[in-house]
Amino acid sequence: MAKTKKGFLKAWEEMHDNQYDLTPTADIYYGYYKDLAYHFRDKKGAATDWCLMRLVYHIEECKELNLFKICQADSIILEDTLQGILRMRFHFDYQTSRTIMDCMDRCITTAAPSTGMAAWVAESVASQDFNRLYTMMYVINSNSLTWSMMNPGLQSRLQMFSCIYQDPEETMEAARADNMFCCRDCAGKTLANRIADALRLLGVPTIADILNTLSATRTTIYEVTQEGKGLATLRPWGHDGKMKHVPISDIEPAEKDDCALVTQMVSYCGVWYVGMPYLWLEKDILEEETAAPGWDIIDKEDSEYIADQMRLIEQKRKEIEAREKNIQKFLDDTKGDPKYDEIRAWLGAEDAENEAAEATAEPTEESGQQPEEQQ
Repeated sequence: MAKTKKGFLKAWEEMHDNQYDLTPTADIYYGYYKDLAYHFRDKKGAATDWCLMRLVYHIEECKELNLFKICQADSIILEDTLQGILRMRFHFDYQTSRTIMDCMDRCITTAAPSTGMAAWVAESVASQDFNRLYTMMYVINSNSLTWSMMNPGLQSRLQMFSCIYQDPEETMEAARADNMFCCRDCAGKTLANRIADALRLLGVPTIADILNTLSATRTTIYEVTQEGKGLATLRPWGHDGKMKHVPISDIEPAEKDDCALVTQMVSYCGVWYVGMPYLWLEKDILEEETAAPGWDIIDKEDSEYIADQMRLIEQKRKEIEAREKNIQKFLDDTKGDPKYDEIRAWLGAEDAENEAAEATAEPTEESGQQPEEQQ
């Protein structure tokens, strides 16, 4: 059953972790929600409501950051993937799923005031405050359909982290932190790289450059060797790796002496931070294999996923090339026809040429929507 306006706004604000004021545009996005909910009227359950809210979030993300089109430049199968999710998860036939996609396209292209997402993203990065950056990326990573379709997902990470953390919420946060900081898509880009691309197109390249200073390690075990001057010194457990210095405020002291720290490390603007839920383990119960969580297996699965994506992208590219050749051949054969221009319009040849020209045009820093504070 579709949400009331009050129920929608509550869920909408929770999705955004109440990070910016959504009430000025609530009526507009509730309208999008109702338009989409009409097509799901025969579907019930939490999964349906979850999907509807993420589809509305997708509309906002496309309007504000344009992540979908940015990623589509490298993965031309994204639209097919999204339509496939609707068909497989909700058993829609092709025509119904296409109708839903068209409905979203109309919502995306309809003029509407900014929700504030673009400004919030830019401000979070420009602040150079790691906690603000972490929250911003965590919200996008948790809700973005685009990014979820560009990377292998959480399943294998959840399995691994559930062996480390006892708390399901910490397990989920650890898996998402690795996904948003370390996962790379078919073009070798992280979520931070993709958001930086969006900021560059929004006309704030200096803020994009700040975000591109971000890098992260995988979760491993560290020995805290010393503390002082407001920093803790961490050395990878079991070997002489490169030491990292993090703010002491990032780490609560261990309840017992002689403990090692399980965490992911994130470097941002030249400073190292603890980037996920951390855990103290007593050194005398550590086993050698614990010091190196199962990243080999996960990396292998990630590589296989990317290889599958590249295969599907190449297959789609060949299909498009073959179709374009057939259209061109047909147009060449009918060039003398009095209705030639009508035939071109019916085949969409002119639109295809315009789209190709737009796709190959170099983006300018002036293009796109400016974050509010930059206007």
